[in-house]
Amino acid sequence: MLSRTLIGIGFAALVGVTITICVLVPIFKRSSSSWSFNEDESEPEWVAFKDNVSLTNAYVAGYQTNDDPVFICRADYEHYAGVYIGIFPGTLDPRKRVCLISYGGNSYEMTTFEFLKAKDESKLTWVTSSKGDLPMGTLIAGSSDVTDELPIAKFYHKNQILIGKVEARDELAYASYDDTEVEAIEYEVLCLTNFSFKK
Repeated sequence: MLSRTLIGIGFAALVGVTITICVLVPIFKRSSSSWSFNEDESEPEWVAFKDNVSLTNAYVAGYQTNDDPVFICRADYEHYAGVYIGIFPGTLDPRKRVCLISYGGNSYEMTTFEFLKAKDESKLTWVTSSKGDLPMGTLIAGSSDVTDELPIAKFYHKNQILIGKVEARDELAYASYDDTEVEAIEYEVLCLTNFSFKK
């Protein structure tokens, strides 16, 4: 009788643990990977860039000296040998219709990518940082084979605003410039003002 009672209690506990895991795991996955804690349509989101897509609500990271707006994008990068490297933030060039990213000292023009859309730009803010430090609310835009997370970095190079990534392990920010990859010790990191983000 006692053994049947123990078996019944054990089974009930197992079912309870299984239900808890099934409920909590999706919540944690959704929260950590997409930075989404609500369904507010004004939240920033990544949108696939297509021929007929509008940049009306694309987030503007700043303006170049010629008054051209600077847009943020991200793209998957696969090595020429077919090895997947990761997804990298970069600068959207609306004239060429490409996303400029950098990796391994080189610059790449990606034709398949997403751009950052923000109906309410007050949801995002730039925070000054350096040497790999990441402020509270840092927006993670991607990851690579050597880095778990890649925040969005902004810095100036030869009077131009560049958008790239922060490599915390190197304590540097990297971005694409003139067919190469440039780095910066001091940079700005794009952060969420209310820690909400929709993938």
